[in-house]
Amino acid sequence: MNTIQLIENLSANSQKKIIDISETYNPSSKLYSQEVSETSIEKFHQRKLYTDGLIIIDNLTALKEKVTYNFTFNDSILVMKFHNQGKNTVLTQKKKKENYKEILEKTHNIHVISPKELNITFDATNEVDSFFIILSKAFYLKLIPNQNEINSHLIQCLENNTSTYFSEKALPLNQDMKRIIDNIRSCTRTGSLQRLCLEIKITELLLLQFEQYELLKTRQKTTNTIAPFDQKKIEEAKLYLEKNFHTPITIKKLSLIVGINESKLKAYFKKSYNQTIHSFVIKLRMEKAYQLITEQNLLMKEVSLKIGYQNPSHFSAAFKEFYGFAPSVATSIQL
Repeated sequence: MNTIQLIENLSANSQKKIIDISETYNPSSKLYSQEVSETSIEKFHQRKLYTDGLIIIDNLTALKEKVTYNFTFNDSILVMKFHNQGKNTVLTQKKKKENYKEILEKTHNIHVISPKELNITFDATNEVDSFFIILSKAFYLKLIPNQNEINSHLIQCLENNTSTYFSEKALPLNQDMKRIIDNIRSCTRTGSLQRLCLEIKITELLLLQFEQYELLKTRQKTTNTIAPFDQKKIEEAKLYLEKNFHTPITIKKLSLIVGINESKLKAYFKKSYNQTIHSFVIKLRMEKAYQLITEQNLLMKEVSLKIGYQNPSHFSAAFKEFYGFAPSVATSIQL
């Protein structure tokens, strides 16, 4: 039978086996709690809740020394991370490969981890406020059905023993998540009712993580989308520059010509054409200069004036910076 094993390292010389549970989901399995409390310190709370397929590491405490939780497991697991305060790091290790990651304060994420070792470390600090939920694949599949794109990706990674993060960047921990975690911490139910309550609250936390991710993704898409009216103005600006690149123009004047404000003009132009307006104009000028030099055999002064440079030395310097060689040798180089 596959198991999840947890060993708590309290110091360099001490090692204590804490938990060895089945990775299966068993609704009738007993929920255990190991708790340390210190009444002399306000809000001191350090606890582990566990049953088949589930381990919760709950720290709301001031740590006098570093604490490391070492997990070993035979099948993929899913880790829900809610970290509000204190220095906390996660190290996943498979054979000789290691992946070290420090978790930012006031953030959350979900991490699917393929079979290997997992270390969660809390450094000695004034206060730690952190809540980790470790779910076996079987437990997770009982909580959340395969009903949306996000969840399908997580399930696929669990099934294929592939490690992944729910979000590439850690997401902000919000008040609703903190409220549910506080509800779990203050729950007075016991036995099967406590277990049922815990499963409901874990499901709520997962749904909140899904909803926040979808909301942020939707906002990002909206932010990254250029309205049709503005896109038309950006295209007009590009056409104007292509026809008038030899005539110096300011961003302010160009924005007035096409009818869009300066900040939108600069931002949307770069987004649409992957270059700034200045870079675009320089490219047009240098390409035209090369054409004039190689095809019409004009003097440098004539070329300079035709593409908008009053000073030939300024043109020569710009040409060399763009192509890597002086305009005087352009006729002997095939681009």
